[in-house]
Amino acid sequence: MTRTLEHVRPKDAAAVKVTPMRLLWLGVIGSVLGSLAETVFMLLTRGHLYNRSSLLWGQFSLVWGAGAVLFTLVLRRYAQRGVWAVFLGGAFWGTVFELACSCLLELCFGVIYWDYSHLPLSIGGRINLFFSCFWGAAATVWIFWLLPWLSTLLDRIPAQVLRWATVFLLAFLLLDVAATCLALLRLDARQHGMEARNALERLLDQRWSDQRLFDRFPNMRYMENYYLEHPNFW
Repeated sequence: MTRTLEHVRPKDAAAVKVTPMRLLWLGVIGSVLGSLAETVFMLLTRGHLYNRSSLLWGQFSLVWGAGAVLFTLVLRRYAQRGVWAVFLGGAFWGTVFELACSCLLELCFGVIYWDYSHLPLSIGGRINLFFSCFWGAAATVWIFWLLPWLSTLLDRIPAQVLRWATVFLLAFLLLDVAATCLALLRLDARQHGMEARNALERLLDQRWSDQRLFDRFPNMRYMENYYLEHPNFW
């Protein structure tokens, strides 16, 4: 008998089928939901709408998307152990992952996307106890509700339709990620006074200037200047 949405229970998280195609869709959905959740959070706490996407096109938070994949792979079997096991596991792995992402962004692109140094119980501005709890809460919602529900929805899509949709989605995401990486690398080069050397770099300068990139990513700061202005961020 085919399961309906009403029949999905938290324990089903452990039985979710995991394939690369499914993980891609779960990650993309998690990235959109994470971006929207952060947008609402910023609106409630700061009174303004801020773009929380990681990419030039669309509302995709790569940190939340990768976090959704991480939670799916690591925590789905924790559902049988109860809410606290999932919450604590999500808080730990989410914090480790956030720290790794912060360091990787600085190393690869010379930019800072978030800084918690103004908040209590922060470590180097990169991680914070409050947001560790946020990761734990997000993991709990994902494992006990969203993951079983989304898995059921994916089961209802015809296999051939899902395969073709995955091809188009993957092609768009690869283009989006590549364009974003090139724009950020060119931003770093401009910060070091490097002139455009070819048609691609001139196009990036014209299409994605410093101001436009900082408008697109309002929390992004250039690393070298930021260290001088914020000594508590190491």
